[in-house]
Amino acid sequence: MKAQGKSKKQAESKLKKKQETKKLKTTDEDAKAPELLQKHKEYTVKFSFPVTSDLRSPILEMDKVTFGWMPERPLFEEIQLTIGMESRVAIMGLNGVVKSTFLRLLIGENTQKGKETRYSRLKIGKFSQHSEEHLSADESPTEYLLQRFGALLDGKPQNERKALGTISLSPHAHYIKNKDLSGSQKDRVVLTELFLTAPNLLILNEPTNNLDTESINALKDALNAYKGGVVMITHNNHLIEYYTLYVIENQTIKK
Repeated sequence: MKAQGKSKKQAESKLKKKQETKKLKTTDEDAKAPELLQKHKEYTVKFSFPVTSDLRSPILEMDKVTFGWMPERPLFEEIQLTIGMESRVAIMGLNGVVKSTFLRLLIGENTQKGKETRYSRLKIGKFSQHSEEHLSADESPTEYLLQRFGALLDGKPQNERKALGTISLSPHAHYIKNKDLSGSQKDRVVLTELFLTAPNLLILNEPTNNLDTESINALKDALNAYKGGVVMITHNNHLIEYYTLYVIENQTIKK
C-alpha cells in the first residue's frame, strides 16, 4: 500500500510538472507573438518629387508649329499648345511613333517651323521607354549618381542612398551594376536622376511599363503633389484620371 501511494504521488508530481512546463512554454510563445508581429511590416512604396522653382506661365507655348521629316509630308501642322506650371496633359492617339515624336518636339530635340516660346529658366525632366539605355552599364546606381550629381550630393554616398530611397529602390540594389538590375530597378534609377534635376516640367513617355501596382499608385500620388507641369503618354488610365486629354489626329493635336 505504501509503495502504491508513493507511486501515485510521483505520478501526480510528474503530471503537475508537465502542466507547469507546458504553461510556461505557452506564456513564452505568447510573449514572443507581439514581437514577431511588430517586426513584420507591410511593403510600401513612396515616391517624392523635389520642390521646383515657380515660373510664370506659360512656361512653354507653341503657335502654329509645323513639323515633318520631309517638307512635303508633315506629321504636324499648325499646332497650338500652351503649357503652364499647373498643366496636367495626357497625349492620346493611335500612332505611338507620332506621339513620341511630339514629345521630342516639346523637349526641343526636333526642329520645327513656327513660333515656339520657352521660359528662359525652364528645366525639363524627361523619361522615355528606353531611358535606361544611357545608364553606365558597369557602374552601380550609387557610383552613377555620384558621378553625375556629385556636387549636389556633396560627394556623399549616404545622400545618394537617400535620393534613391525617394523612389523606393531596395538598399541592396544600390551597389549592383546597372547592367544587372531589373527593368523596374533601372527605371527607378532613371527616375531618381530625373528628380535630382528638379525640373519645372516633366515629359514622361510610358513611365509605368516596368512598375508594379504599388509603384504606379505611388507615382500617381507624387505627380499629384508635384508643383510643376506634366505632359505624359501612358496606357494607364488610372494615372491620368484628372488630366486634360489631347488627341493627335489628322496632323494636329486637339483637346
